[in-house]
Amino acid sequence: MDSQLKHDRAREIKEFRETKAGVKGLVDSGMVRIPRMFVHDEKLLAEYPTNNNLLVPLIDLKDLQYGDHQRKEIVDQIRGALETWGFFQLINHGIPISKLDKLLECQKRFHEQPAEVKSELYSHDPKQNVRFFTTSSLDGNQPTDWRDTLSFRFPEDILDPHGLPTICREAVVSYMECLLKLEDTLSGLFSEALGLNRDYLSRNGWLKGGQFACHYYPTCPEPHLTLGARQHSDPSFLTILQQDNVGGLQLLHQNHWVDVPPTKGALVVNVGDFVQVQFH
Repeated sequence: MDSQLKHDRAREIKEFRETKAGVKGLVDSGMVRIPRMFVHDEKLLAEYPTNNNLLVPLIDLKDLQYGDHQRKEIVDQIRGALETWGFFQLINHGIPISKLDKLLECQKRFHEQPAEVKSELYSHDPKQNVRFFTTSSLDGNQPTDWRDTLSFRFPEDILDPHGLPTICREAVVSYMECLLKLEDTLSGLFSEALGLNRDYLSRNGWLKGGQFACHYYPTCPEPHLTLGARQHSDPSFLTILQQDNVGGLQLLHQNHWVDVPPTKGALVVNVGDFVQVQFH
């Protein structure tokens, strides 16, 4: 029976990949029952209770420019958030809301293009700098997450604009210019929060290079059976996340799931496993 289940999953994945249409392609086909590869264990879905009396820390950078005292207060807030949560929401970070909105709009337009247009970028090769794919959990035995992704790799913070899809090229380049400035700011703040010299992380290239991913979660006909993103931690140094206004993001804190309601203009900062080790 187990070998038959594995065979069925392998066949299901193979057929799914051959469409090169992603999860959105399943929805567009009129499917009403999701494939078994997307069905998650009910025990996993209900493993931890939700507690919305807890609030994720909110850190405001607007006073950062006004002197050492204000900077120290912000560094102390970051240190506290990282020690107790590993997450915080960030406002007045220097990226205009108009650019955040434009990025969300353009990535949505990319994912809602006809499948034959997107299929040109369809790939599960993680070394490819620009690619469209469905979650990498396709390669394991775990249930697949219900999402499609447009991903950009930028080694050494270099992103070739000519390789980007035309439909979102301008928005991505503009956003990345702002994000690199924010990266420099956070590099200094994190260095101080760790008790290091302000330029330590920047000088040692801790935040250089990475991946920029635009996730898309198509409407699911059986949402109670699946997840857009399973429980996980990020092994990287730092993740900066922009939410849309739909919500759904949860963080695990004190063995409870805590909702992170979308805040206009805010970014969610998630410290990866590399940094968490330093704070515990």
